[in-house]
Amino acid sequence: MRDLLNTCMLVPGVSENNCAGWVQAWGSLLGLGIAIIFPIAYGFYTRREARRGHFEAIALDVRIAEHQARIYLGSKIMVPAYRVPLHGKETALPALLADGKMNAKDATALVQFYVDATSFNYCLDLTQQMKANGEAWQPEVNRIKLKAEHLVSGGSRSRYDDAVAVLRKHLPPASLKRLDVEERTDSTELD
Repeated sequence: MRDLLNTCMLVPGVSENNCAGWVQAWGSLLGLGIAIIFPIAYGFYTRREARRGHFEAIALDVRIAEHQARIYLGSKIMVPAYRVPLHGKETALPALLADGKMNAKDATALVQFYVDATSFNYCLDLTQQMKANGEAWQPEVNRIKLKAEHLVSGGSRSRYDDAVAVLRKHLPPASLKRLDVEERTDSTELD
């Protein structure tokens, strides 16, 4: 600060009081700039981290749903007790849609994944209820299989592949690797 004041004093016709005033004014402007920029930068950082957390929650739902659907398709149990997770549907997806960082195609892919995941769970619940009531539940199994096929990789209408494409676009590679979210063409097991 003293060096700045000494430099200011080298200007002809400027007194020490004037220099002190200018140094104080520039210091105030710098402080004001920092006071304005810091909250904006911090807000940007926290929104980015929250967005990543929302995409990671959806990534876990997608990964586990694909695994559960594969188990269903490969199993002889027609009405299992498990359901695919829908944790991100209630919190993460609405927050991401409100954030406005996804285009319509990406948003549609995630919504379609959750529509099919919810429908898969609903079909399982309905079939289980029909079975418990002694109703003819076997015809519903074909609908469950169709919904399960939508949730696995490699199908012609794979919601998994569409959702993973969105996740690859919006998540850093380290998150994808850590969460083991990838395009699958085989029955890769979850850890």
